[in-house]
Amino acid sequence: MSKNVWLIGSSSDFSKSITTQFSNYDVSLFGRSNVDYKDFDLFIKDKTPPNIVIFNANIAERASITITDHTFDNKEMSASLENFNDVFCFLIKLLKWLELSNEKIKFCLITSSITQWPFKYKPNISYAILRSMEQTALMSCATDNLKVIGISPSGLSEDLFDQYATEIRKKVEDDDTMKIYDLYNNTSEVLDLKRFDNE
Repeated sequence: MSKNVWLIGSSSDFSKSITTQFSNYDVSLFGRSNVDYKDFDLFIKDKTPPNIVIFNANIAERASITITDHTFDNKEMSASLENFNDVFCFLIKLLKWLELSNEKIKFCLITSSITQWPFKYKPNISYAILRSMEQTALMSCATDNLKVIGISPSGLSEDLFDQYATEIRKKVEDDDTMKIYDLYNNTSEVLDLKRFDNE
């Protein structure tokens, strides 16, 4: 019996390359055309948790603003957060639903490694903050059953679609959890929370 994969945020050409890598899986595609991100209950109605979730709803890039100094308008920041809110809340609800299902699931968040070095891209502080929020939600829901990873497809271009999609499949199929990877210039770990003992 083939495993079930949900690809959320499936309309981009990169997502289509990811879908191709999972051709031997039972893949369900979700996005703005068939998901109301404001209504999570409607989304999960009559659904059972899949084996794999790949979340590629790239709202952070569209919602973020450029900040170069202290003169930015507070209302602009409020609007940014409001634009981000529906998809972000959907992400949290999805993660909590999967966490509490106690099913064995691998969750892959397509994200950005800018959270590890925001000082290199100072005008993009808004984007880094939104990505940090997503990654915090992701890591906070990790359990022995719900294994979570973030993958940053840095430097993404059409000629890298297939290479990056192949790497995503490899990482989704292995047993790693609580890590963030950057795919640029070979796959590397940029965060491994399993190394830290908070007790």
